[in-house]
Amino acid sequence: MFEKMKNNRRLVILGMFLVVVLFFAFSYSFALFQDRIVGSNLRLEVGTLTYSLNGNSVYQTSVAPGEELEIEITLTSLASVASKYQMWYKSGNDLTNVVVGYSSESTDLPSGEMSANGEKKVTVVIQNNSASSVTITVGVTGGLANNSVEDIILASDEKKIETSIELAKYDIQIASVKIDGQVANSLPTSGTYTLSNYTCEKGSTLTWDTYRKAITFSAGTQQKESCSLEFTTSTNYPLLTSIAKQGDYVAYEGNNGCMKNETSDTGTGDAESGNSCLGHNANETLDTNGNTYGYCYSSNYKFYVKGWRIAYTEDNRAYLVSAGSPECNTKTSSTANATYINEANEKAKKYCNSAFVDGDCSDNSDAWAISDT
Repeated sequence: MFEKMKNNRRLVILGMFLVVVLFFAFSYSFALFQDRIVGSNLRLEVGTLTYSLNGNSVYQTSVAPGEELEIEITLTSLASVASKYQMWYKSGNDLTNVVVGYSSESTDLPSGEMSANGEKKVTVVIQNNSASSVTITVGVTGGLANNSVEDIILASDEKKIETSIELAKYDIQIASVKIDGQVANSLPTSGTYTLSNYTCEKGSTLTWDTYRKAITFSAGTQQKESCSLEFTTSTNYPLLTSIAKQGDYVAYEGNNGCMKNETSDTGTGDAESGNSCLGHNANETLDTNGNTYGYCYSSNYKFYVKGWRIAYTEDNRAYLVSAGSPECNTKTSSTANATYINEANEKAKKYCNSAFVDGDCSDNSDAWAISDT
C-alpha cells in the first residue's frame, strides 16, 4: 500500500514537471513566431526613396502672365532598388487659370516605374493664362515597386502632374498685323507692301518677301516666337512685278539686234524667227502643220508655245525667258558647258530692251531681266 502511494506521488510530480516544460516550450515557440512576424514587417521597409530633378531635390520656376513654358526635367532615382514614382506640382499662388501638365511628345511619362538608379526625361508644360506671375514647384514622390502608382500618397498641397498637353508646332506666331495703319486679319496677299516695322518678343530678325508675300526669319530665330508686323504701301515696285506672277506671259519686245526677217535653217542650225523680238520661235513659218510654232533641232521636235514669260522675280527684277526659242543655238550638248552658256548669253543680249533694264544691254545680265526701278 505504501509503495503504491509512493509511485503515485512520483507520477504526479513527473506530470507537473511535464506540464511546466510544455508551458515554457509553447511560450518560447509563440515568442519565436511573434519575432518572425515582426521581423517580416520590418523587412518591408526599403529605406527612403529619393530622387533628383535636374540635379536638385525639387525644380522651381516663375511663369509670367500669358507665358507658356516647356521644361525638360531629368528625373534621377537615388535609390538602389526599383520603385514607382509620381511627379507633382504645388504653388503658393492662385492656380485657377494655370495649367500644369506634360507634353504629349515627352520622352517619358510623369509617373510609372523607375529602375534602381534609373533616369527619366519628362517635359513639363506650364501655361499661365492668368494676369499675374506664378511660382511653380515641381517634385516627385516614390513608392514601392510591388505597389501601384495609385498607392503613392501626396501631401495635401501637392497635385499630380497627369494632364497631357499637345503643344502648337510653329516657329513664329504672328500676334498682330497692321497695313497702312489699319488692323488686318492676315498678311498682305496682293499689291506691293514693305515691312516698315516689326517687334518680336524674343528679338528674332524677320524679312518680308515682297514678291512671294511671305515672311522669312534668320538663322538662330527662337522657337515659338511671337511678332507684331506693320506694313505700308510701297511705291518702289512697278505694275509688272507687283501683279505678274512666275510663269505669266508678258508683252515684251527686244530691240538690241534681234532679227526682223526670218532666217531659215540652212543646215547650220542658225535659224531665227522673223518675229524673234516678240518671242516667236525659229522656223515658225516653215511649220504649218498641226498649229505648232516652229522648231530648232528637227521638225520632229516642235514648239507648241511662243512668247516671253516671267521665269522668276528677285532683287527688284523680273527675269524673262522665251517660251520656245526665237533663235537656235548651234552649240550642241557635246560642246563644253561653259562655251554653250556663253554662246546663249551672247545671243540673249540681242533681245534686250534698254528702256526696261538698268544698264545699256551690253551686259549679259541685262538681257534676262526687266528692272523694277
